[in-house]
Amino acid sequence: MKRLSGITHLLACGLVFFAAGCSGGSSSGDANINIEVSQDLDADPDGLTTRVTLESEPLATLVAGNFEASDGQTAQSVSGAGSDLLVLWDERVTPSHQVRVTGISELNDAFVDVTTTDEASPTFSVTDAVQNPGFGGDSIEVTFSGARLVVEQVTEPTNWLLWVDGSQLDLTGSTVTFDTPTQVAALTLGSGANLHASFQLAVDSMWSVADVALSDQPVAGAASGDSTSPNLLPDGAVQNLLQDEYGRIVDFTFDEAMDPVSSLSVTNFLLSEPDIALNVTQPSPETLRVIFSTAVIPGVDQVTLQNLTDVHGNAHAGGAQAIVQPSPIANAFAASEATTVENEGEDYLSFSFDQAFDSESAVDAANWSISVDATPVNLGAQEWSYNFIEKTVLVELDFDMKNGDAYQFSALGVLDVDGDLFIGSATGVVSGDDAEVFVTSAIQNRSIDPFGKTIEVTLSEDVEQAAAEDTSNWSFVGGGVNVLAATLQPGFDRVRVLTDSPPTPGDHTLTVANLEDLAGNVMNAPQTTITITSTDSTPPRATHATASAIEGADNDELLVAFNDDIIVSEAIDDTNWTVESPIGSQRNTTGASITYDPTMRRATLVFVDATGVNLQRGDDYSITLAGMRDIAGNEVVNAPLTGMVVAEDNLPAAHSGWRDSVFQNEVVVRFTEHCSGVADLWDFPGNVEGTRYVLRDSLGIERGTPSTATELDDGLGVRLNFGFVVSPGDTLDVWGTTDLTGNYMFPVTVMPLAAEDSAEPLMNLGVDVLEARSGESNDVVTIDFDRAMSPWSLTDWSNYSVTDGGDPIDLSAASFDFQEPATVSIDLDSMSADSFQVPSTYTVSVDGVQTAQGVVMSSSDSVPGVAVSGDLADPSVGVNGIRMMSSDTNALLFRADEALDRAYASTPGNYNYNNGNFGQEAVLVGPRVVRVSFAVEPQIGFPIAFGMTDLAGNFTGALVNFVAGVDSAAPLLLFVDGTSVADRGGDMVSVTFDEPVEVLTAQDLSNYTVTNGSNDVSLIGALARYVSGSNTVEIHLGDDVDLDPHQLLTIAVANVMDHSGNPMPSTPVALNGVIGGDATAPGIVSAFANRDEDSSGLIVDVLFDEDVEMTFATDSMNWAASGGQVIAGVLAIDSDYVRVVMLEELESGDWLDLSAGLPDPARNVAGLLSVTPEL
Repeated sequence: MKRLSGITHLLACGLVFFAAGCSGGSSSGDANINIEVSQDLDADPDGLTTRVTLESEPLATLVAGNFEASDGQTAQSVSGAGSDLLVLWDERVTPSHQVRVTGISELNDAFVDVTTTDEASPTFSVTDAVQNPGFGGDSIEVTFSGARLVVEQVTEPTNWLLWVDGSQLDLTGSTVTFDTPTQVAALTLGSGANLHASFQLAVDSMWSVADVALSDQPVAGAASGDSTSPNLLPDGAVQNLLQDEYGRIVDFTFDEAMDPVSSLSVTNFLLSEPDIALNVTQPSPETLRVIFSTAVIPGVDQVTLQNLTDVHGNAHAGGAQAIVQPSPIANAFAASEATTVENEGEDYLSFSFDQAFDSESAVDAANWSISVDATPVNLGAQEWSYNFIEKTVLVELDFDMKNGDAYQFSALGVLDVDGDLFIGSATGVVSGDDAEVFVTSAIQNRSIDPFGKTIEVTLSEDVEQAAAEDTSNWSFVGGGVNVLAATLQPGFDRVRVLTDSPPTPGDHTLTVANLEDLAGNVMNAPQTTITITSTDSTPPRATHATASAIEGADNDELLVAFNDDIIVSEAIDDTNWTVESPIGSQRNTTGASITYDPTMRRATLVFVDATGVNLQRGDDYSITLAGMRDIAGNEVVNAPLTGMVVAEDNLPAAHSGWRDSVFQNEVVVRFTEHCSGVADLWDFPGNVEGTRYVLRDSLGIERGTPSTATELDDGLGVRLNFGFVVSPGDTLDVWGTTDLTGNYMFPVTVMPLAAEDSAEPLMNLGVDVLEARSGESNDVVTIDFDRAMSPWSLTDWSNYSVTDGGDPIDLSAASFDFQEPATVSIDLDSMSADSFQVPSTYTVSVDGVQTAQGVVMSSSDSVPGVAVSGDLADPSVGVNGIRMMSSDTNALLFRADEALDRAYASTPGNYNYNNGNFGQEAVLVGPRVVRVSFAVEPQIGFPIAFGMTDLAGNFTGALVNFVAGVDSAAPLLLFVDGTSVADRGGDMVSVTFDEPVEVLTAQDLSNYTVTNGSNDVSLIGALARYVSGSNTVEIHLGDDVDLDPHQLLTIAVANVMDHSGNPMPSTPVALNGVIGGDATAPGIVSAFANRDEDSSGLIVDVLFDEDVEMTFATDSMNWAASGGQVIAGVLAIDSDYVRVVMLEELESGDWLDLSAGLPDPARNVAGLLSVTPEL
């Protein structure tokens, strides 16, 4: 019977108590005899008998039926007498149970615990162990001591545990017999367990018949019968190709059965790292089958055996074992191919075989020979791999094969897995990629080429360079685009095509032919109509525009700037322009001259004669563009650009007049610029808005007005027919017209009429035509003509040239001035102006100018051999002119008295210190200061030989001077002054230092603070210029700044540095000065009744001789008419021009008065001003 656990016992007891309604006491008041129950192993070693002891002998005789056990055991018999009874049960009654007596009223019928006569735990020992050959069959004899054991537990093999060398053995198949009387168990082991010389045995779940558990502690045992070590049979390590064709299985066969536990460890079988044993099985007692991670090659590889034992623990000697293959298999090529694939690289050779190779030998290039197209392949440069399972060698090539090429692949002795060396060859023809290359996209790449001339062509695969870069294989359909270059890009599937002009997406398509891919496939036919797209999909915009009314005829222009490159043909198409000026009045653009500057992204439309358009001052404009695209094919945003016409404000004037020498009733008048309506004659009252011409005699008496007029040169002149002979002393009054921009002409009165002169102009050059002046940017050209000249285009720099042996003097930035009647002066005053060279002569040429009577120079007038006058003095370096530098003890500063030629001054060999130490570096650090570095430190008083050339080419020859001391003093201010000029802007202040100063700090306006009286003078918009000859900084003030010469000038200077590096203090040093210049009060030049603005004569335009303060000039309270007419208001037209609006017309002889007090920008105040307008 299975022993009850403690919980089962308590539960059973509890149930009994519950059923009995008692707790160990009598079930009735009369039951007062108690019993004790003990399992009596002395009386019955099998534990089936209990001894029942009564407190007193009952009257009744107890029989088996009076006894009841808690686990349902049934009493079989009762023996004994009196109070000591033996009860035999059908099953064991142990201390795990309770017993009671029932049916006897004298006895307490409650269950009582059972005790036992032997509570000790039985023990056992191994009394014998025998080793028998083969798996299993070994025997163990175990003898128990103490109370007898439960037989069925002893004979259950699973209740036994056996360890050998710390490993528990599998006792499956083992049998156990048990002799109860002797308490000896005999174990015969199954095939999974064998005894070594020493072992351990333990029991599990065994109890004595008294329900006392046996200890589970192992008991040592010793076995005998087999002490012979196992041996590997001759050629017992055999590669088993039947089990694994890849040669990874080796069978190791011994002369006896091997231990199935310790021998099956993969660590017992060692190959060279990193190869290992993966699994060990035992197909027979004597054979161990090992699966390795790689092929174990007979005759090559060895397996080291270790820790192997036979079934009884006898150790094998171990050591390296050679592997044999008694039946090798012949190898052969199974398949071969040479394959091309798209794109660069990745072509490969693949070869399969009947039998697997050793993996290392298979990828050893020395074991193979390969040729493609009869050319040996550099095998060491290829990528080799081997698929062991597929038995395939793969050679990935570093070059590209061509389809149709022959190949040969030879094995020169590759190691098979069975240990044989394979030799053989395979041949074939290269095949694979047979698809033609084609263009997948053609993109105008404006990210790398904003000019749109670069097309990025992407191909379906990599191609050969020669065909890809052959420009004849590429063409554009659509006209006007030629291929300049084609460059194959890294990756070999993109070609960058460069064109001479941008192909436009939508207008042009791409054609490509004859491309060859790397597999040798050539395009059979050209690929045509390839769509071109662009990286740019943003519609371009016209960002801003200006409309300019320019002095002269047929030259007004519109300028439109774009934010992208526009197709030139569309930008210059006049049908794509719609212009209104003023807005609402469309202007003719047909025949306009339109240019497009792709660099500036700017289109310029000029209203030439064919358009008949002249823009007017004061008008607004609207420009609408349509039909234009950028070079990426995106249409220009169709949004009008609007603004005000920017007009020149030069007032036209009648410049000259003469009597026709043939038709003495005719007078020709030339104007300073092209004018409008010059032939539209004034007539009262029919055409009071016409141009008025009044002929007077020498006494000023009116003789008459012209009867007819003919416009000349687009309004630059007019021929007047008076119908009577014009006398030599007659004069002419002219007014009432405008220039083409709309600027009114003020009256020119008493203009003398000259005799007609039809001769072309020529230069009448004097002595000082070309004057070189000491210093920089100050040379002058003076050209005299042989007769009076027209100012029209006379100061256009492109009409003049001054050349020295073919090298022109740059006149484009020079200042031109016309001095009536026939002199033009040209100041070379720009910052980068050229200088005349005294030793040279020049050719002076003029072309395109005209006389005051409009006779145009028909061909260029050139005068060669013109000498240079002016500065003929050599430059010099005075005493103390060579100074040492504290910041660089190897350098000297040379201070000349004028600006120097840079090339000569910067030649180090021109400076010889102390007879033999030539300069190492020479730098012109200022216009007249040179810093020369030497290899030695110059010393005070030592000589230095040198030479210098000024900007005019005057050369000193060899000079000798002496080194002076170190310059350690900062620059000092000598004086400051200012210059006020007539009109707005143009004023200047200047600062003169005691020594040459460094140009950058000298021209830094932040180093200056200027005050005029108590007012700060703004330097915004000012321009600083350094004049080296006088150490002066000229600050030309902005256009909105005017000095007051009546107030003190104060200039504070800081941080300006000399060339030795000595700076002025950061705290400004101030010095006072005076302002000279304009001291003349303003006056009135002319006035006329502007009948264009008001035909009734109520508007009078007044012109001052300079700019005036408009607050005063436009105050109607400051004006009065001599006839008492009421002045309604005064409008400012320009800074020197007002329009007086009256309520009543002036009568002949009436004048206008302007009260005293009108200031000009220089604060010069006029007295009472009066003017009699021409009516």
